[in-house]
Amino acid sequence: MRDASPSVVSVCGLLVGALVVGCGSDGGNALPTEFVAGDTVTVSKGSPFAECSADLDPELPFFADSEVEPWLVVNPTNRDHFAAVWQQDRYALSACRGNVTSVSFDAGQNWQEAVLPGLGRCSGGEWDAVSDPWLTFAANGDLYHVSLVIARETEAEPNRHALIVHKSVDGGLTWGNPITVSETDEGFGEDKETITADPYDACSVYLVWTRLEPAPPHKLMFSRTTDCGENWEEARAIRAEIPTEGGDQIVVLPDGTLFMSIVVGLQVSRVEPWELAGIRSSDGGETWSEPTKIADVHAISPFAPDPAQRIRSGWDDIAVDRRTGNLYMVWEDSFREPRLTQVAFAQSTDGGLTWSPEVRLDQTPVNDYSLLEQAILPSVAVSEDGTIGVTYYNFQNDTAGDSRSDADHWFIHCHPEVTDCTDAANWGEQILLTKESFDYNAAPVSRGLFLGDYVGLAAAGSDFFALPSITTEDDPADVVFIPIRGR
Repeated sequence: MRDASPSVVSVCGLLVGALVVGCGSDGGNALPTEFVAGDTVTVSKGSPFAECSADLDPELPFFADSEVEPWLVVNPTNRDHFAAVWQQDRYALSACRGNVTSVSFDAGQNWQEAVLPGLGRCSGGEWDAVSDPWLTFAANGDLYHVSLVIARETEAEPNRHALIVHKSVDGGLTWGNPITVSETDEGFGEDKETITADPYDACSVYLVWTRLEPAPPHKLMFSRTTDCGENWEEARAIRAEIPTEGGDQIVVLPDGTLFMSIVVGLQVSRVEPWELAGIRSSDGGETWSEPTKIADVHAISPFAPDPAQRIRSGWDDIAVDRRTGNLYMVWEDSFREPRLTQVAFAQSTDGGLTWSPEVRLDQTPVNDYSLLEQAILPSVAVSEDGTIGVTYYNFQNDTAGDSRSDADHWFIHCHPEVTDCTDAANWGEQILLTKESFDYNAAPVSRGLFLGDYVGLAAAGSDFFALPSITTEDDPADVVFIPIRGR
């Protein structure tokens, strides 16, 4: 296990000692010439369901005090106001006991926690399990959250899934009543939903997800509100003919166009290649374009290295530069034989109509033990000055043979206005975010070691903010907040 201090690096200029100077400028405002990781703050405070027995079932064991699959957003009206969410007490089968949010009004120094009401039995709801938390701030500072909820199949009742939206008008301190946007049964299932507020229209919010049919092709589903969450349109399939499955996410371009990333032809084994693509809507989601291919994906499931055991990890992430409309995507892919999970990157400078060739972006060093070359769960964000930031986990600090799979969380960045970010060599050296490596083997086991299908990363001003889930000696997983300051 390695105990190391964060590095200070940059992508441009001259190296002088440990610092880099001499980057360009943006309209007279100097771009950051270096980034440094700040102190780690533990956001999750232990399970609020510790005393709950309403959902206890010996056939559904869970990992107490585990907080996984975190997401993070910043209020566009107040860059010191953050909102985080995670799955609480992950079940071994799938999903969790409830989704929990936490908010900070002082740039991440202090956090106040709240349970989303009316979901699982421990939060006053009727559902057996809860999953896939996702948050978004509206342009006026209202906060929306969507959850996937599950009623497990019994002899008397088929399996049911639903998507439930909550809204908060006080920044996440309290939440309104749950609103069911979609509910299915009879062999159908909802999965991998995301919610996106329109940054240019405070009352428009978009919800997208995959409806899993009993057999492919599955359906890409869509709903929206245009009256600040009072009403949601009836769920409808917008790409019923495409065998899409998971990874759907909407961003809004400066001209109001919606761009959605989709995954096409994903195989259950994750061995055969599939396609990452995008579709566009210029009328708020009423109609959608034909898909534009972004890349072929050749990833397989990653493995913890010591001992080798399967990790259940993530899909893709997308970010938009609100000034230029440039789009940036990261995802898990493989660039070598035998196949290993690594981080891929591509960009579009024309609103998603065309994309650069994918490149391997993570800076995990070569190792004789190939599992130490993996990089997983990438996230991407864009700061207000256009800097691209990417985070990921890897195992480069693991020591073989000690029965630990030591992992760390890393940050890299690139300034597209002063260098070509489609060349991985132009990205700054990776910055260590975790002060101490953590043992991935201690993570909850849910069809593989599981810290989430996605990881929080946000930007405000020239700074970035990471929200990973890590294991500790006391808990299977804690959510932590790490500021990454540009200067």
